[in-house]
Amino acid sequence: MITFDEHIEALGLQPDTPVVSKIGGSQTCKVEAHINRLREDSETRFNPVVLSAFKREGCMMTGDLISVGNLLGRQEVENAVAMINELRRSVKQLLQGSRTHRPYTSIAKPIGPLEDLDLAVGRIFQRGTGYNVVNSGCDSLLHMDDRPPSSITGVGELDTANNYCNRAREMFNDDSPFRLFDLRQHEEEIRGLDGTEAMRGYTRGAISEFLRGCRSNGTGGAPIFPGYLPHNGNSRGYSDDTAVEVTVSTRSARSREAICSIEKDFPIMLADPNGSESQGETVVSLSYEQAHRACGEKGYSAGVVHPSAVELARENKVPIIVHNPLQPELGATLISA
Repeated sequence: MITFDEHIEALGLQPDTPVVSKIGGSQTCKVEAHINRLREDSETRFNPVVLSAFKREGCMMTGDLISVGNLLGRQEVENAVAMINELRRSVKQLLQGSRTHRPYTSIAKPIGPLEDLDLAVGRIFQRGTGYNVVNSGCDSLLHMDDRPPSSITGVGELDTANNYCNRAREMFNDDSPFRLFDLRQHEEEIRGLDGTEAMRGYTRGAISEFLRGCRSNGTGGAPIFPGYLPHNGNSRGYSDDTAVEVTVSTRSARSREAICSIEKDFPIMLADPNGSESQGETVVSLSYEQAHRACGEKGYSAGVVHPSAVELARENKVPIIVHNPLQPELGATLISA
């Protein structure tokens, strides 16, 4: 078994090498544990964070938002409103259950992206006209007559990232290293571009500029990114792709190597770790080709990285480490050349 830090050392990199942490699956629901860990890590290294949408039993944000988009596409607005309201209640329960610190009540919380979507759909429900939904794979774009088109499914990642930032400010009385990259400031211009590569180029530039502006004391800092990007958002697993994109931009912004850390419940293992008879052995390392083949064929039943992210990492020579930072004793899997 090899740990995350041992992989960093084996790659010949310094302990303060920038690490882009992509928190996915049920790990996203461990809000305070990850905030405390990231704040500590940010004191010694630059540590951008990419967040998937909240996911656990009773709160499957991405799946529910896909359903909301489908309902709106069928003009079933009342059912869409009911589903969003239920999702809001689930997220609030999740966040309340994760709290061990007393809230910092002097912070005036901004309205969250999920509430913003609720207001937009509520207006549709009241007016009955003035909107259109365009479905593209798993993504649904909401077009309204007085606002730029926006992703319905992407709201989940943005809302999760927004909640992480708000909770960190509450916990640390505004002394927080987290700063949110809000894609909504760029979405209208991005969607006006022609083709995926043009969108990717603009987005990488916007991310790099944002990263260059994120400095806290020393080498630290933990800017937070929603897992959704427009050019990645028409298929499942796009937050893994976003993590690689942010790693490429971090390398550019910092002019040094950077690591992509895919953080899930388990590293890549030879057997299902949730199985009743499992004593799954952690896979220490894979080449990009091996990982693409294994993940594409679902050859490993846990810690899977989406094949498109593996391919993007291979093209850009980005090392990926898959692990659970809250359980380092499980080891870590390195994906590299």
